[in-house]
Amino acid sequence: MLLALDIGNTETTVGLFAGDRLVAHWRLHTTPQRTPDEWAAAFTAQLTQAGHSTEEIRAAIVASVAPQVTHSVCDGIQAATTREPVRVDGRSKLPVVLDVDEPLTVGADRIVNTLAAVELFKQDTIVVDFGTATTFDCITVDGKRGGRFIGGVIMPGVRTASDESVDGLVRRIKAEWPSKTRPMVVATGGLAGLVAPLCKEIESVHADLTLIGLRIAAAALGLTW
Repeated sequence: MLLALDIGNTETTVGLFAGDRLVAHWRLHTTPQRTPDEWAAAFTAQLTQAGHSTEEIRAAIVASVAPQVTHSVCDGIQAATTREPVRVDGRSKLPVVLDVDEPLTVGADRIVNTLAAVELFKQDTIVVDFGTATTFDCITVDGKRGGRFIGGVIMPGVRTASDESVDGLVRRIKAEWPSKTRPMVVATGGLAGLVAPLCKEIESVHADLTLIGLRIAAAALGLTW
């Protein structure tokens, strides 16, 4: 099985894949004070509660925007499963182009969102990710060249930003889209299900998009599980 982790500044989302199928997922608080042993105990407990064991884990992959906890989390994964997790970043050899001035500054979560959007939707897409911050990932798709991340916007999280701000930004992004193709608008993230119904521009919700992107990244990087 594959253990996939999306480490955010507030929450860490963990997914367990059997093949391409997401069989379990849960959320943990991203606690900087937690030691590797404490992370290992948390992963072991969650796996047990889901009816699985650490011995079933054959590979692990991590996307993190919280560098202050990444090392402890990865050490915890290795302590619990004996598998050294692979980390996704702008240097990873993935089938996506980071078409921005500073590709190494693109967050790992945005990279895997791009991978998932390209595979699932196969068309130009705006991914609105409702996390600690709300991010807008702009993705174009070319049948021959694959997917391109062409930039995006970061705004305060939904606790301080209204749904009309989301609609307004999406409309502005669409007005500046680099082609005549109309991008679809997809919401993800922990609060997507609550906010998306209030936004006229959001067409669908895919709460597990980032985890799916991590599974795609794991396969592209040659991991087996």
